[in-house]
Amino acid sequence: MTFAPHALGRTVLIACSVLLACVQPPAQIGSSSLGPDSESTDGTATSGPSTLDGTSTTSAESGTDETGPSFDPVCGDGIVESPEECDLGSLNGSGMYCTNSCTNNVCGDGYPGPGEACDDGNQSNGDDCTNSCGLASCGDGDVQTGEECDEGAANSETGSCLPSCRLPICGDLFIQDGVEMCDGTNIGGQTCVSQGFDDGVLLCSNDCLGYDTSNCYECGNGVAEPGEVCDGADLDNQTCATQAFVGGTLACQASCNGFNTGGCHNCGNNAINGGETCDGTDLGGQTCVSQGFGGGTLACQANCMAFNTGACNPCGNGMINGAEVCDGMNLNGQTCVSQGFDGGMLACQANCMAFNTGGCHDCGDGVVNGMEQCDGAALGGQTCMGLLGAGYQGTLSCNAACMFNTSLCCKGGGVACASGLECCSGNCNGSMVCTNPT
Repeated sequence: MTFAPHALGRTVLIACSVLLACVQPPAQIGSSSLGPDSESTDGTATSGPSTLDGTSTTSAESGTDETGPSFDPVCGDGIVESPEECDLGSLNGSGMYCTNSCTNNVCGDGYPGPGEACDDGNQSNGDDCTNSCGLASCGDGDVQTGEECDEGAANSETGSCLPSCRLPICGDLFIQDGVEMCDGTNIGGQTCVSQGFDDGVLLCSNDCLGYDTSNCYECGNGVAEPGEVCDGADLDNQTCATQAFVGGTLACQASCNGFNTGGCHNCGNNAINGGETCDGTDLGGQTCVSQGFGGGTLACQANCMAFNTGACNPCGNGMINGAEVCDGMNLNGQTCVSQGFDGGMLACQANCMAFNTGGCHDCGDGVVNGMEQCDGAALGGQTCMGLLGAGYQGTLSCNAACMFNTSLCCKGGGVACASGLECCSGNCNGSMVCTNPT
């Protein structure tokens, strides 16, 4: 047998009145759907609250609707009874709008209701549920478990609270405004130049409170600092030799970024390199003659930048230079006699390094040489006739100077003459002809 909710209520009420044993109204039978304006089990609509006989009356005294006898409210019976704000029966506290205590669900009552992600019933924003009944999250402005800070929209990579709700620390690569000047490799766009140096690599100090300029440098202060190759006279112990040269003077470029090797050389390796003119035995094919001298031995200066012409000579200019003995007609006062000959014509050899004694002679050695016409009995095959011409006779001889002596040569008979001195007979007749001796 099925009873309508209001009929059942009347039955219980009558029973209580008769037995005088009821101390509270019975619990509502049915589900929370049996509240005001709900549908009965037989499908007919009901409305409540109502009187016991199901009719609605109006009190003449108050002008309000009568709701029948007053029940003691039972939260959870599905009936909204003062001071209840709501009653969904078994659905109370299930996340709908009514709590287990039959009050309307509001944020902070400990019951998650419509629109609430959570409701822990407290007024602390430091836990997993905020005071607005939302789940705690980084950026909501409240510091929850696991967070070191939370400034809401003010969280930033450079602020006092990072977007991860962690406190900034030196080494996290984020520059905290007003506190840090830099952080690790993040130097905020600064450079050695912006810090007043010429160049280099700007670093951040270990405490992030300043810059580490140990790798910055100032070119021109005479100190080779980190980042500089050299600075002025400070070549950082480098020399031409360390720069793969044989020797020379190394210098620093004005920019301090490199060396000036213009003063370096490879002189001494017997090979012409760079700006060298010559190097040891390597004269580049040059000789004393190609250098404008008559001869001699060309050499290279010790610095390989020029030739040494000390052993060269300008033979042929008529002046005795260097190692020259003579030059052309300039015999430096020497003669055949000074060269150990009896006489003759001394000359200079073509290289100016020695005398030509081919024109000198030793008269009396019986050998016709040099400028000699004869020497003693050596007449070189000459006779009076051969030397003076046809018609001459007599004896040709050689004087002490090795020159021909023709004093004993004369003209024979029948030879024209100018005087008797020319004739062997001593007689030159009126016809101006030598007569034969009688």
